[in-house]
Amino acid sequence: MDNSASTSEMVHGGVCTDFYYYDSETLKTQCFPTTQNTRFTQGFQALAGGTNTFTIPPNNGLQQVCVTASFPAIASLSEGVGLSTGWLYQAIDSITYRYGGSAQFSINGLQALQIALRQQPNRTSMNDLTTLGGTAVKGAELANGVDASIILPLPHSSCSGVGKLHPFPTDILTQQCVIQVVLKPISSIWSNYSGSALPAGCTQFSSASFVAQQILLNNQGDSLSRRTDMSRSAYSFPTEFNQQLITVALANSAGVQSVTINGLRFGECKSLQIWLTRNTDTPATVTTSYLYNPLNWYLPTSVVLTYAGDIYAQYSTSSLAQLMNLTNGNKAPAFSITNYTGASATLTKVPATGFFLELPFSQPNVDEDNHYNLIHGKVLTNGQVQLALQTPSAQADWVLNVAPVYVTHLIMSQGTSEYQF
Repeated sequence: MDNSASTSEMVHGGVCTDFYYYDSETLKTQCFPTTQNTRFTQGFQALAGGTNTFTIPPNNGLQQVCVTASFPAIASLSEGVGLSTGWLYQAIDSITYRYGGSAQFSINGLQALQIALRQQPNRTSMNDLTTLGGTAVKGAELANGVDASIILPLPHSSCSGVGKLHPFPTDILTQQCVIQVVLKPISSIWSNYSGSALPAGCTQFSSASFVAQQILLNNQGDSLSRRTDMSRSAYSFPTEFNQQLITVALANSAGVQSVTINGLRFGECKSLQIWLTRNTDTPATVTTSYLYNPLNWYLPTSVVLTYAGDIYAQYSTSSLAQLMNLTNGNKAPAFSITNYTGASATLTKVPATGFFLELPFSQPNVDEDNHYNLIHGKVLTNGQVQLALQTPSAQADWVLNVAPVYVTHLIMSQGTSEYQF
């Protein structure tokens, strides 16, 4: 034994690692050289609202899929007409995806934004994400047109370079991947306090398209399907599954409300993502005195998560909830937005902050390579998930938004794929 070794060194476990020289233990090298491209694009078929389908052939590694959209230059637009922050997310009614012959699942546009926000490494990139998804513009600011771009948060991809998943190997499949984006009527995402109907340029995008980032093997002989008989073998692609958003209308009460969350699927649930909204921010009827501020997301004053009688998250104040999310993650769950108020045929921009909250079941573990570290969640079977929460005020239009997150794998074999929960 080295007599100079400290007591700490003698009892400290772990693998001896050279921190002076790089060696085979401390240096990683890409086995199969690749390149990337974004040449695979396809225009939307329905620019005013409706279903747009993107079909991806099975021949390359699929990474992220973006959507970009533009409004035309609109001259002399009233100062009573405008778009709030993140308007491209607001325009999406649903995103549906299918990998080869897998089951088909959907999320909505604002859930897609929340998924993308929580994948960001810090508050600055969260704010950048909402701005790139549509900066707040009104009146004369649209004289030169405006555009926005978003990444679709599909199970195989992440909306951040930190923790970027490996590409989804469609070369193993023999069936296509299909993505559908359903747009709301585009006229519904504008705030309009002008007293007049929206001009034609506001009622549909001038252009919109899908853009896929693909990863290509330099040598197609390196493909797993060339090296392995995939009719007898299976490839497991680790990922997370975001169940479709669950919404619950809350009571008009300033007290604690007990809410049962129904419709949760069987599987290992990592967390429930929650936020509060108000129906008055998204009126049901479009008029000429219409304010549309759907990113007004609020935190409950207090919240308790229980499953089968056991408490898993208990936050007595909203500041405690945010602190726990910050210390279990890498950022506070908040982002900056711009909303509108209206008076006398004029819109006024109002800086605001949107919030969401993670109620975890699984052990906290934030790492940029966390997608291949399997951290188990809570297996939900037939027990009831209950939330006891308090809204910030007694109003009749509070809505609870719940987005469950699960551990899953996409199992690929015999030219198709399916989820394994």
